[in-house]
Amino acid sequence: MELLLQAGVNVNRRDRRSGGAGDPALVTAASGGHAACVKLLVLAGVDLNATSEQLQETALVKAVKGEHTECITALLEAGADVNVQNAFGYTALYYAALEGREDLVRELVASHTEVRDSPALLAAVQYGHYACVRALLEAGADVNTCGKDGSTGLMVAVRNADVAAVKLLLRSGASVNLICAPSLLSVKHKRPRPDSDASPTSKTPPRKPIDTAVHNGDDVLVKILRAAGETPLSEPDITTHGEDTLASMKQLCRAAIRDHVIGVNREGNLFQHVTKLGITHQLQSFLLFDVSLDEFV
Repeated sequence: MELLLQAGVNVNRRDRRSGGAGDPALVTAASGGHAACVKLLVLAGVDLNATSEQLQETALVKAVKGEHTECITALLEAGADVNVQNAFGYTALYYAALEGREDLVRELVASHTEVRDSPALLAAVQYGHYACVRALLEAGADVNTCGKDGSTGLMVAVRNADVAAVKLLLRSGASVNLICAPSLLSVKHKRPRPDSDASPTSKTPPRKPIDTAVHNGDDVLVKILRAAGETPLSEPDITTHGEDTLASMKQLCRAAIRDHVIGVNREGNLFQHVTKLGITHQLQSFLLFDVSLDEFV
């Protein structure tokens, strides 16, 4: 390569043997982890942010996906743009988090990558990379950022029954009541593998984390989320609200019996009925979580 560079070869020329636009030499070198070639091309004044033909990925993104640390360092020191997105809308930070590479996450953060609304946090939560989650939150990532399907990191953690991630996100200020609207451009994917470019989101329509925990029968997460989202209220005055409570109980019994006879998804419908009864939060919690449906039928 040194001889070619000395001969004045065009360092930004693309490999067009495939018949398409082709990939630039820097992208090819970074993809293969050829750090020496990357450094030579940098010295020769190569376009650091040229992208690949198919996925529009820069050499930096390719190097991060391949976990080629020497190439990554060389590109960052040369001034590669850390915020260039590929065809999926992801930057190098996303793939560093997806692979659980806290060291790369911190290196990219130090190079002024956009962190606040990055989907990297969702990727780290999805695969239980807690060190990356902490690093991203420390760097200013929005703990309530939403994915393409409207899921927050907390919802992802609840769906995965990841108690550690749920606690970490709640301690960092995650909202237990936030529901985001899905993106109009979102594409529904299966749960992606670590080497996939699919978004770490779910086909399930967005709902509150506690709804999902109840639906999954996860008593541990239900208790954690209840405690995190509960607003302190005074205990109900039975002498004052006795008649209202009795009426509410009658409504609940009718709804529960109807659901039981029809045989529909009783748990989900029971939750909807209880939350519409106009009773205190404590009584709602008692009926939903401390009393089983079978006790009403």
